[in-house]
Amino acid sequence: MSIVLPLAEPAPRARRAAHEAQRLAKRLRHQVGRAIADFGMIEDGDRVMVCLSGGKDSYTMLDVLLQLRKKAPVEFSITAVNLDQKQPGFPEHVLPDWLRSQGVDFHIIEQDTYSVVSRVVPEGKTMCSLCSRLRRGALYTYAAEHGFTRIALGHHRDDMVATFFLNLFFHAKLSGMPPKLLSDDGRHVVIRPLAYVREDDIAAYADARAFPIIPCNLCGSQENLQRKQVQKMMREWERETPGRIDQIARALGDIRPSQLADPKLFDFLGLGHRDAAATADAHGWLAGEPHDAPSPATPPDAPVPQSPTRMRGPTAVSAARRRAQADLDSLPPQRHPSRMFFRNLTLFRFPLSLDLEGLEEALATQPLKPVGPLELSSRGFVPALGRDSEAFAHRIGDAAWIAVGGEDRLLPAAVVNDMLAHRLDEAEEREGRRPGGRARKRMKEELVHELLPRAFVRPSRTDAMLDLKHGLCIVDTSSRKNAEAVVSALRQALGSFPALPANAEIAPRSVLTGWIAGEPLPEGLSLGEECELKDGSDTGAIVKCQRQDLGSDEIAHHLEAGKQVTRLALVLDDHVSFVLGEDLVVRKLKFLDGAVEQLESGDRDDLHAELDARFALMSAEVRRLFEILEPALKLSRVDA
Repeated sequence: MSIVLPLAEPAPRARRAAHEAQRLAKRLRHQVGRAIADFGMIEDGDRVMVCLSGGKDSYTMLDVLLQLRKKAPVEFSITAVNLDQKQPGFPEHVLPDWLRSQGVDFHIIEQDTYSVVSRVVPEGKTMCSLCSRLRRGALYTYAAEHGFTRIALGHHRDDMVATFFLNLFFHAKLSGMPPKLLSDDGRHVVIRPLAYVREDDIAAYADARAFPIIPCNLCGSQENLQRKQVQKMMREWERETPGRIDQIARALGDIRPSQLADPKLFDFLGLGHRDAAATADAHGWLAGEPHDAPSPATPPDAPVPQSPTRMRGPTAVSAARRRAQADLDSLPPQRHPSRMFFRNLTLFRFPLSLDLEGLEEALATQPLKPVGPLELSSRGFVPALGRDSEAFAHRIGDAAWIAVGGEDRLLPAAVVNDMLAHRLDEAEEREGRRPGGRARKRMKEELVHELLPRAFVRPSRTDAMLDLKHGLCIVDTSSRKNAEAVVSALRQALGSFPALPANAEIAPRSVLTGWIAGEPLPEGLSLGEECELKDGSDTGAIVKCQRQDLGSDEIAHHLEAGKQVTRLALVLDDHVSFVLGEDLVVRKLKFLDGAVEQLESGDRDDLHAELDARFALMSAEVRRLFEILEPALKLSRVDA
């Protein structure tokens, strides 16, 4: 007699574990896909550079993106990129072996940032800030050189919440880590596909997938990091009140400016203000000044009011002065000659071989047009010498002066939202229900179209100089966004204008720090009396000095404490003073008496000759400055 025994079934625990792993993978795919859709992270044809550090977060991000790509509604490529920082004991073979086994396209960047961080950061100081900055610079450079359209980083939901609290507790600002952002130089789109994913889920997923995790030995032992303190606080909160971190993460996507206290984001001055009532400014309240002056009523046919136009008394006077100064600044130079000199310099480089002989004709095809009654803004080129001139490009030698004009309709969001709320209430009272999302969107669009023709129009002007000898486009602004707008306008007019922001092959911060520390300055440059120093640690301490002897013991103590110079005041040949930043933007450009005397010694009878003289002087000094900074900072060229 034989006995047949039933086959043993898999252990219930193993079945549950496999089922939980499948559910976890599905949840992560859903959360990453939703983040990509919500923030428009990936578009058709994108080349995504996935930054792979060897930690659980970047492994998970890469693995989930590879799964989603198989069924994605758009076509995009993925390349994993790792930065080998030459840390002692780093297992160089682990990542390449694993990536080859997965059939993933990859590249390893080799750059010895470990020795730089170890040498620059004093013992006991936090290394993460400088390390991440060097790592980011290397990755951004590689992305630009190889044409990647997206840079994917592995920060997750808990990282974003922790960054919010770091900024709140240690920097006194409501700021965090966005799921998608444009880099400061405007060249890279950075995405964080794990924005909705919990760290605990990532850890569980990494364990289930058995990723070959590589620990970071550079800063992993630094237990005094502020981020670790915040993470410990978050863990205690989650243990005491489960779900609290998830609530905070959702709150980061539901901002109510009217419930905070930032007057730049919400029109508190105009809130509930009676048009006929007078409002004293802060000086009036603090000084106890009387406020009895009568206020004229706003005409019934006036344009849509901005918050400053609702003010009266001292505030109205100061607002009027600001508007008058803005109008004065927007005038062409022949009406305000003292504004001829640029105040800031944002540098772009273009190939010397670029043919700009047809510049005048090209700019004439893209003139500034008055903003239409239903348009928010208008941009175009204006004559460099002002309305009385017809030439869009004013050229002296190898320097060309151009200007981009703009008109913007000012329609405060507070006004639109207030009127929309009234219309929604009326619709609810009339129809018995609150309008849905689509109806609200349509009502808002109709309201904007109704208000636009009555909105104020604000003119603007941004000047630029093209140095054909050095392949330079110099824009009179410290705003990277405004400078990029001028370059974009040139691209549109010329059809092609391959200009890139000025880039240094060595860290400008180290050069500026060396100049203050006693290293010889380039011939022609001398130290001014202003600088900004930043702590390389996570504390982010910033010291700003003005009217200060930069060779004093006080500055030396800051340098010994590990701070580095991020902005430095310099003087060129006793003719020009300026502040040079680590972003290579020249700010506070001022022509001193030695330069201005050259203008006063000339004999010019008309305004046109005066402007020619000023532009010739300015272009010569700016060229001289560039010729000094180019070798000192090893500014890279742009090939055709």
